[in-house]
Amino acid sequence: TVVDADLGLTAATVLDAYVVVTTSKDFEQERVPLFETGYNTNVFTGKLLTCTRCSSVTCPDMCFTSPWANCDQPVNCPSEVEGLSNDGILYVEKGNIITSTYVERMPEATLSAFSHVARVGSLEIIPSDYMVGGDRLNIIVLDNDLNKDPTVVETVDVRVATLKVNEPTKLVTLTEDEINSGRFVGFLTTIPSDPANPTVALRTDLFMAVEPGDEIDVVYSDEAIPNGGVQEITRRVTVAFTGTIKACVASVNASLSTSGCQYTRFSDNGLVTYMALPGDTITVNITDRDISSATQDLNVTAYASPTKTGDYQVLEVIQVATGEFSGQLRTSTNPIYAPPNDGVLLIEPDTDIVVTYIDRVPRLNQDARVRMAVKGVLETRAALLNDIATLAVNLTDTDINRDSAVREAAVVSVVNLRFPDIISSVSLLESDANSGRFEGSIALALSAGAESVSDGSLRGISGDAVRITYADALPQGTRQMDTTLRFAGTVHLPAEL
Repeated sequence: TVVDADLGLTAATVLDAYVVVTTSKDFEQERVPLFETGYNTNVFTGKLLTCTRCSSVTCPDMCFTSPWANCDQPVNCPSEVEGLSNDGILYVEKGNIITSTYVERMPEATLSAFSHVARVGSLEIIPSDYMVGGDRLNIIVLDNDLNKDPTVVETVDVRVATLKVNEPTKLVTLTEDEINSGRFVGFLTTIPSDPANPTVALRTDLFMAVEPGDEIDVVYSDEAIPNGGVQEITRRVTVAFTGTIKACVASVNASLSTSGCQYTRFSDNGLVTYMALPGDTITVNITDRDISSATQDLNVTAYASPTKTGDYQVLEVIQVATGEFSGQLRTSTNPIYAPPNDGVLLIEPDTDIVVTYIDRVPRLNQDARVRMAVKGVLETRAALLNDIATLAVNLTDTDINRDSAVREAAVVSVVNLRFPDIISSVSLLESDANSGRFEGSIALALSAGAESVSDGSLRGISGDAVRITYADALPQGTRQMDTTLRFAGTVHLPAEL
């Protein structure tokens, strides 16, 4: 439709009553004559038939010859090729932009109007299935119908909703990434919310508060589709749970262990470590509610640190409940198991086993650690400390080195077997943080009689047997060593010979 009072002035000006219609697909163009809608209305209209390839069973056979009126709508043509120009029919495909151009003679100007061949748009979100609370949700709409003016950058709104209680639906404005692209991009920022103390965003906030397990729906309403009407396109993303892993020797009596593990545990730098003995079978449990029941394998590996062989094992885990998986790792000190991934991990006492689960979302390596217990070893010797005779006691036991950043302590018992009921406790201090070697001493006093009051010294005479004992938690048992006291003798000379 063209509105121009100049066109109806004379028979000559009526000859300019036409528009040229082109398509963004190729170089075909059609000249469309315009006719005034009534006497002196100055409104001129014309019609142009379009056709496109149709694959529906209701489509007629392809129509190649004029008159086109003999073809029932929709007209079917090989629209992927360029049609003949000025033959009264324009070959178009879904998504094409159609430009109608009118050249005005006075004042001289070229006017254009734009239309589209309807198509169903597409909606994409990144990430597409699981996301991490705090990450951006990127949204992309591809729809040429929205590119209403190929000379400017345009926008479109999408809705973002969640089932989280009281969290309002957000309208996110997407912007065309460049002029005439038909590709609209934008994002919504999320912030993590603690389920125990939920955060709720306001409708006007530029973010959405999310919790693990939340399902977020992104909805684009396509208001121009080939068969008319409105079509809503929805994509859903779930806020991921962080997977967890635990590795330990399973308790033989679960009722006696709240953790389900046979031996004790400790935490070093936030990493929980369970104790085990060489040759034990380690049970590995993984919890990740993001993993579907159809998942057959998880990426779980184990290795010893330190290791002389480079042995490692890839664990096979099976689903035991929704989002819960379990597997077992066999260990041995036998060198025949040195080859990697042979089903048994070669380990040595005083080593750690690191079991790693690679969580896909969030992309993290979740580690569990198991420490192989070793028997504590005692040493003793005589020493001078600030000119005081002492019995120095050393203990090597990495099992009790449980904080790599702190010098820790251990306790041993010292007794003169001549006085078995008088037992002294000696505190030993780790020589350096993370060394596993503990050092201490007790002062010696030359005395034939037992002490009446505990003064922190060990009384005795040369030849007395002394026993040092250490209660080793794992392998459970008492480590002890005996030594004999030796005091320096004295020489007395008469004043005169």
